[in-house]
Amino acid sequence: MAVALVNWRGPASSLAGPTADGSGSSLPIPSRGVITGMVGAAFGYAPGSPELLDLEQALDIAVVVRNPGTEFRDFQTVDITTPRMGRYQLTPDGLIERGGAKDKERLIVTRPMAAGFEAILFIAGVDAASVDAALREPVFDLYLGRRGCLPSIPLAGGVEEGDIDTAVSRHAKPGDMVWRLTAPAEGMRFGVDLVSLPERGGGISWWSRHAD
Repeated sequence: MAVALVNWRGPASSLAGPTADGSGSSLPIPSRGVITGMVGAAFGYAPGSPELLDLEQALDIAVVVRNPGTEFRDFQTVDITTPRMGRYQLTPDGLIERGGAKDKERLIVTRPMAAGFEAILFIAGVDAASVDAALREPVFDLYLGRRGCLPSIPLAGGVEEGDIDTAVSRHAKPGDMVWRLTAPAEGMRFGVDLVSLPERGGGISWWSRHAD
């Protein structure tokens, strides 16, 4: 059993959660979908591909936050009539169905970002050596959550023998926040973020603690 380490550090990172009515919520760590997408991009998996969905189900992830960073907001103008934006929009009044307008329908949205966020990701559940090799020579370009958020150090942090809890205990320092993302429940969509629970459990859960 082995664990791949990922160095997450850069001038800016995207820690975006679900978006409602153009305002993105922020998360304390990169979402499971973002981490899966980054590892999948390193392997060359296309968005929505069966390989990426299988990876989402397999990954066991822990995150040790060294520096939570400082949140700021990035503004974007998006065309909500494009197919990738989906058929429905979430508003304070609930879900509304978008019309089939031929003209562009622009919306200003905000995305939460973090300046100076620094963490170590621990990746298990798949072959750690393959993950490390893919991060060193990725098929697609890799970013810290969003295109334009470039890492300031190599992402690949090496491979360590042992289980994920042992690897975390080697690196977590007093005061670090430790997060654990367990595998999603069968049938859940790729990218669905996790709900907060006080302890580690099966299915969809995450938990956090301060390192001793």
